[in-house]
Amino acid sequence: MFSKMAVLLRRDSDPESDADEEPLNFQTELLVLQNILVGLALIVVLARSYVRYYIIKAFKIDDWVMLFAQVCHQFSFLLAAV
Repeated sequence: MFSKMAVLLRRDSDPESDADEEPLNFQTELLVLQNILVGLALIVVLARSYVRYYIIKAFKIDDWVMLFAQVCHQFSFLLAAV
């Protein structure tokens, strides 16, 4: 990934760069980053829900809204992957 960034920076600084070079593609890196962040968000929401429901025993409306939003996000994430 860093080699792609170096090429990108070199292209921007060199006004006479070749026009026939292949365009840079960060699709794989962005997809990996998206999956990592979605997984991290899921872990955080599940951990908070566990603590609020089982340990503190104070699962209120804000927790239900957060859980609903996470489920909607996961659903949209799955639909986008298809």
